[in-house]
Formats: sequence, structure tokens, C-alpha cells
Amino acid sequence: SAGRTASCHNISFFQAFCQDCPKRPRRDQPDASSLNLIKTLVMDTKSRNFLFVGSFRNDEVNEEHPLACQLRFIEKSVPITSIKTTNISKASMNNFVSDILQ
Repeated sequence: SAGRTASCHNISFFQAFCQDCPKRPRRDQPDASSLNLIKTLVMDTKSRNFLFVGSFRNDEVNEEHPLACQLRFIEKSVPITSIKTTNISKASMNNFVSDILQ
């Protein structure tokens, strides 16, 4: 029962980050807390079935960008697969992720 409660709380926690938020402002620079959250989730060795999918525009993220720096740090411990695309529709991305998860 305690394990089930903890599991439910974890799901609620992750759902809070997965919901669309139309009022969220677009940021050119990610904040340190968001980058640390990504790093913590991706590098957590206890999470064996965790898939993180992120996207960014190459013309907006150079080598000095905080996200690029964080990805280089993460990649020292966790393999990262990069897939470069051209413009891709939301439906195509949904199909792509669905295919990965099957």
C-alpha cells in the first residue's frame, strides 16, 4: 500500500511537468532549475525505464548555450542519441515517439 501511494505521487509529480501550459512564456535561455531537473531525471540510475525526449533548434543553441553545456555534462555518464530533422509536424513527432515506445 505504501509503495502504491509513493508510485501515485511520482506519477502526479511527472504529470505536472507533462501538461501543456499555454501561459508559459517562451524562453531563449532555460533556467538553471529546469536544466538541473533534466540532469537529475536523466542521470538517475534507479530509473531503468525512463525516456527523455527533448528538442531544440540548432540555430538557437550554440556550443556555449546552457542547454548544450548541460547535454555535454550528461553525455559523460549517460548515452545520448541525437536525431537531426528538418521541420517536423506535431503529428509526425507523436507517431515517431509512439513507434519508439512500442
